[in-house]
Amino acid sequence: MKERNQSSRANESEEQWQTRLEKMKETNQSSRANESEEQRQIRLEKMKETNQSSRANESEGQRQTRLEKKREQTQRTRTNESREQHQILLEQQKKRSQANRTKKKHENVGSGKNYVRSPWPEPIARDLKETRLQQFLEQMSMSKLAEATCAVCNIRTPAKDAKKIPISKIPNIDLLKASEELKTLIKNSTENTATLIDDNNTHTTSHIKSM
Repeated sequence: MKERNQSSRANESEEQWQTRLEKMKETNQSSRANESEEQRQIRLEKMKETNQSSRANESEGQRQTRLEKKREQTQRTRTNESREQHQILLEQQKKRSQANRTKKKHENVGSGKNYVRSPWPEPIARDLKETRLQQFLEQMSMSKLAEATCAVCNIRTPAKDAKKIPISKIPNIDLLKASEELKTLIKNSTENTATLIDDNNTHTTSHIKSM
């Protein structure tokens, strides 16, 4: 019967081999789920002895075949695990993305309740603009900006604040008149300035002629 099983396994297709392994896996899982710890230890010991006995009696060709099948099975297992792990990672990432979107949505809704939209500034009323413009023109007019010089203290002051008083009503007007000495000093200073200007013009003219 053992030889017949080996012959049938050697002739089975890849699909049949996968089906047999799945059934064997399910059977083993069901049996292992119901076994006690002692039964589990006995099973592992028997499996270990069987494997050692089989490996001790197998030929080099059988050994190579066994190792090749084990290698292929390991590769398939890793491939399936990689695919499963990839799917698990995708599912976890999808769940995290959905959770983040839901959280962000709730935060936006919550913040929207406390958010008060600031209104756009309203345009200035036309009447107010015209009033302010008129006031500006009045303040910048010549009547407001004009200045006058006091004849007594020689100080400049806004014309609108100055008071006009006739000269005849100025007290002690005689004291405001320039003395003769001051008049002479001013006259001499003016004459000296005129002479200096004439001399400069003469020198300049002579220099030009000599050129």
